[in-house]
Amino acid sequence: MLARYFLKYAKYSSLALVALAGSATAEGYPERVVRMVVPFAAGGGTDVLGRAFAKELTEAFGQNVIVENIGGAAGFIGTQDVVRSDADGYTLLFAPTAPYTMAEHATPPATYDPAEDLIPVARIAAQPILFSVRSDSGFDTLADFLAVAKDDPGYLSFSSSGAGGEMHLTGEKLKQASGVDLLHVGYRGGGPAILALVSGEVDMMPVVTGSIMAYILDGSVKALATTAPERLEKLPDVPTMTELGYPEVDHIPSWGVFVPAGTPDEVVAVLQEVSEKTATSVAFVEYLDTLSISPAYLPGADFLEVLKVQADGFGELMSTLDLGQ
Repeated sequence: MLARYFLKYAKYSSLALVALAGSATAEGYPERVVRMVVPFAAGGGTDVLGRAFAKELTEAFGQNVIVENIGGAAGFIGTQDVVRSDADGYTLLFAPTAPYTMAEHATPPATYDPAEDLIPVARIAAQPILFSVRSDSGFDTLADFLAVAKDDPGYLSFSSSGAGGEMHLTGEKLKQASGVDLLHVGYRGGGPAILALVSGEVDMMPVVTGSIMAYILDGSVKALATTAPERLEKLPDVPTMTELGYPEVDHIPSWGVFVPAGTPDEVVAVLQEVSEKTATSVAFVEYLDTLSISPAYLPGADFLEVLKVQADGFGELMSTLDLGQ
């Protein structure tokens, strides 16, 4: 089970609760509606997960947490909106790591400095990527797909939620590892990118489990491989990239909560405590399991260390790409 991959971080959660026990006392917070920005179009993996998390937060806070989708530029536009918002705890960002880790490497660079302008509150969940094709594509294995790509460079295409995002870069890692040339087509979010795959506009998509599982279960899409470290329980016939000889294509995206820099410490503490309780609740974990998403809570300080490592890892790859595609 993929959740075991993250169990080594569980000790941080316990320590965080002890540290917060008596510190999360922002009086009256929240007193009104909280806005949660999802920096991608509705229908994609971030939107699905963000709405589920917002529902749980609404119950925990006793105040509505309203999701607002602000898509474009691989999440940078919505993140910029959050950065420019008041640092009072009433605007949250629910996002994958890309708008934080890849901002300085984008072309052109994002108009914010994540290290200076954002505070990571908590990591919430993680989900592996599935290299997915239409069921009627004629490709039964990843080897079939790559064989055609090698015979006709640039003929096959793949979609992503935007140039410079994690799905795009995972596709680029596949290209580098296998030596093939694939045409990247970026969209304004995971939802439109998935529709492009299903409708036949593109041939393949590296896409997280939570976004594509419904299409796999209804038979319209099939997965050729996963970036998970082991085969998924719900897709036992889908091999891992390591099994197929591409261990370097192993990225597992994670999602978390961020607030603008300058948000009061006591508000951040409340958000972190509620985030942990929500992310580890039985109801939320059971919902994640239906999507083959793993709970992966980390408090802000530890999440920040993960972000730094990812930023270093993707920086070199991004410097070689034309992100205008």
